[in-house]
Amino acid sequence: MGQSSQTESNGNAHEQLCNKCGKCCYKKIIVGRTVFITPFPCEFLDTHSNQCTIYERRHELNPYCLSIEEGLKVSAFPADCPYVEAQAPPSYKPAKESWDWEQEWDGFDDLADDLEVSKEMREKIRARGPLAVPMYTEAYERIRASESLKASALAENAPGMIWGNSAARVLDASAVEEASGDEMPSLAALARGALLRVPL
Repeated sequence: MGQSSQTESNGNAHEQLCNKCGKCCYKKIIVGRTVFITPFPCEFLDTHSNQCTIYERRHELNPYCLSIEEGLKVSAFPADCPYVEAQAPPSYKPAKESWDWEQEWDGFDDLADDLEVSKEMREKIRARGPLAVPMYTEAYERIRASESLKASALAENAPGMIWGNSAARVLDASAVEEASGDEMPSLAALARGALLRVPL
């Protein structure tokens, strides 16, 4: 989901709200007064990373790409989207993921035609079947797992990382040795759960 020129002036701080769930970049259907997220991604979405492949030119190349403000007006975002929490009005009705695709699978091609889904993508979705975990969920789990591994690696390599009272505190190594009277354990030992108790 893109941003209008008005909000782009807010820069990175604004975009950091995005948690890369990818749901806003999947095509929607409206049933009654409720918006449902379909299994069909925007043709410009990298479904492995939930990243737009034309982000800087998205509004130029994809006239259906909405700004944050436009998306909030038409319920394009799910309830767990950070933009909903931060910017949606109290009356906002979020997009749903609860549509029963198994019951509607017979109309798969009609829906794909209506949403202008490419032949390649519809065959990919068809092969996954109506009960498959959404591709945006799989990508989001990969993203979170990768971020968790990076955070762990940073923690292992951060000098003076001390675990105590269930909280991580970063202290000067010399101050720790002076306070504890013991040698600093290795970072590898800390990563394995070794606990250095230091008066703080």
